[in-house]
Amino acid sequence: MNNIYIDKAESYLQNCIINGLANSFDVKKQIYVKPYPEVTGYVLTYFCEHNIHDKTVYEMAKRLVSLQDSAGGWSSFFNTNYLYTFDTAQILNGLCKYYLTTNNKQQTTNNRLYNIIELAVHFIKYMQLENGAFVPLFDKIKCERVLMRQTYDIWNGPFSGIMLKCVESLIAANLLLNDTSLKTVIDRAANYYSEAEYIPYTHPLAYYLEGLLALGLEDKASKVVKLIIPQILENGFIPYNPSLQYSYVSGSMQLGIILYKLGYKNLAKSIRNYGRIVQSNHKSGGLFQYAKNDGSLDESVHTEINSWGTKYFCELERMFMEDDYKCQRRDI
Repeated sequence: MNNIYIDKAESYLQNCIINGLANSFDVKKQIYVKPYPEVTGYVLTYFCEHNIHDKTVYEMAKRLVSLQDSAGGWSSFFNTNYLYTFDTAQILNGLCKYYLTTNNKQQTTNNRLYNIIELAVHFIKYMQLENGAFVPLFDKIKCERVLMRQTYDIWNGPFSGIMLKCVESLIAANLLLNDTSLKTVIDRAANYYSEAEYIPYTHPLAYYLEGLLALGLEDKASKVVKLIIPQILENGFIPYNPSLQYSYVSGSMQLGIILYKLGYKNLAKSIRNYGRIVQSNHKSGGLFQYAKNDGSLDESVHTEINSWGTKYFCELERMFMEDDYKCQRRDI
């Protein structure tokens, strides 16, 4: 089935990959900016899951492999002095999907990739404390884990619930590695973060909820979701935070997917429709990182289109497209 919204969004995703990394696009400066290794992991996962752009997928995986530190983690584009646990987990997920996609096609390459995946898992395991929490940063110069109060500051600090999303990647990795010690790592994280403090910002809150769903904790996720539902306007707009007048569009699309999975399909569809309005405001097919209630660009923070929000929009569109296909099949 064809879907013009997905086609346009995937065109943006394809175009934003430069030298193997996913970039944002500054609509005012008309240039690509911020080559994200972390976000490349998201897009790589999506492309592999939907058999899109073989050549681009290879370039992305190759570049990510080349950027892995000898300790097993990855830096961010804006600070190469630290390795980031969260970023490493998202890249790990992408490489696991790539490994599964290319298995039996590139056996020599995959032998090396298997080792890369093992090293990334080893790094994430090292970054977990005995209580189950993940330390967000590793100082490459001092070769030690780092806790800084300002890390994820407005998202409840270094022990923010967003780190629960890391288990999603560990579960994916364990399908390949069959590492019995990973169950302990995952269980510890689940126990520590299952009662994490509520995050009053859509994007990081959605990361936390994605972690809960990966663990099969739908009841807990449903309780948390009920706190955000009153903030959803009729047109699908959700403020990034109740005190703000703009949406973090990726957070909204993520919540749309979560609401769909939890059975709130009408709310999910309104969010999907809001995403379409945002998309219609720029010819690239990508979605603004920050948008106003009417879907136009909000310039309070910056003026960029990003790949992760666009990727989540594609996933939400695909959910409803598959529903439509099933209905059509029943009518035949």
